[in-house]
Amino acid sequence: MYQWYYSYRRHASLLPLGFWIISLIGSCTIVIYGIIRRNPVSILGQSFGFVAYVRNIVLLSRQRKSGDQ
Repeated sequence: MYQWYYSYRRHASLLPLGFWIISLIGSCTIVIYGIIRRNPVSILGQSFGFVAYVRNIVLLSRQRKSGDQ
């Protein structure tokens, strides 16, 4: 939640793209595992992180396109 708020206020993601991609892959892996195990806690818990990771990847993409890197 803190990172979401921090990036929201600055309209920028301050961590490298690789960090967010690795986090997204890890989150997807845990969600798939949760689906296989039929564990709604794992699925729901990682889904919030998934949204934040995708959002930060989008923010970084916009920064790179506008040349603000």
